[in-house]
Amino acid sequence: MIGACERASVVLQVAFMRRFDPPFVQAKQQLDDGAIGAPIMVRSLTRGPGLPPAWANDMATSNGMLAEVNSHDFDTVRWLAGSEYEEVHARAGALKRPDLRSTLPEFYDVAVVSASMRNGAFGIIDGVCPSEYGYDARAEIVGERGLLFAGDIRSPGAVRVTREGGAVGPHFTSWRERFAEAYRAEAAHFVDCIRASATPVVGGVDGRAAVAAVVAANRSLRDGRAVKVDA
Repeated sequence: MIGACERASVVLQVAFMRRFDPPFVQAKQQLDDGAIGAPIMVRSLTRGPGLPPAWANDMATSNGMLAEVNSHDFDTVRWLAGSEYEEVHARAGALKRPDLRSTLPEFYDVAVVSASMRNGAFGIIDGVCPSEYGYDARAEIVGERGLLFAGDIRSPGAVRVTREGGAVGPHFTSWRERFAEAYRAEAAHFVDCIRASATPVVGGVDGRAAVAAVVAANRSLRDGRAVKVDA
């Protein structure tokens, strides 16, 4: 895809919408400004309320949940850490829907990936799908001198507090709702790049890096060991 777009002189943008989401953008800006020093550990998570499409549950037709759901986390860790992946070690299981293992032996719905980055930082990715409780996409960055959080499970709205029920407020139930503003900003940026023949902030190279990390993580699942990421 990268080569084809270069030969055709057209713009290629990868839809990693977290790079356009205000909380994530603010966290990245503060990192770049040195607000907490260099990042030493980045944790990113995605937990979806339901199963991905049927084809994505089959490793023979997809790269599994780590690709369909957590590819955004692989990009987020790389982006916020400011470094390429060196090595990943993944663990996964069918803890929510073990029944699917009867027809899909490699199926998993819960996964944890630990990563080493080339600049010495560490990354942690976790995914659960289906999570049942809602849509959850957040990141935490530990720096040399502080801590940054990006994203929140809670959506804007009134919070009710009672003696009997405690504090109750709204939360995100879908990715469409959670990233609505990011999707608009992402589309606008793409149009601006086309008009100006400019390079998008997230392109094919970023997509390829995420895929390389996902492929290594799935190899780690099969082999039960840490795997070097082929850049």
